[in-house]
Amino acid sequence: MGVRVEQAGPDAAEEPVEPTVGRARSLLVNVAALTRLSHAALSSMIPRGRGWLLNVSSFASFQPAPRLAVYAATKAALPHLGEGLQYELLGKPIKVTVLHCGYIASEMNEKVQQQVKFMVSTEDGVRSM
Repeated sequence: MGVRVEQAGPDAAEEPVEPTVGRARSLLVNVAALTRLSHAALSSMIPRGRGWLLNVSSFASFQPAPRLAVYAATKAALPHLGEGLQYELLGKPIKVTVLHCGYIASEMNEKVQQQVKFMVSTEDGVRSM
């Protein structure tokens, strides 16, 4: 495996006082699963001596929004994971990159598409990456 792109992100917009399964799912998918997948990908890249790991985060990692505090926190973990992995891989020809996407039209964002003025189409979002 030369290049591995890791993206995760369940819709977890919830009321702040409600402890819900959605919050736990956000933590499991956005942090735990992405960490496991990253390490699995690296375990095949390291013996070959090459590779590129691309983890997809979100602009939410920089600026949390109402009802998305947990989602934003999980996405904020990804740059730290990526940077830490890059330090652990010093001296090896393996790159780790974290991409911070904005709002891209998708099923996940259907609920907010009317409210967000700066959402881009799926095609434009993919092309700009």
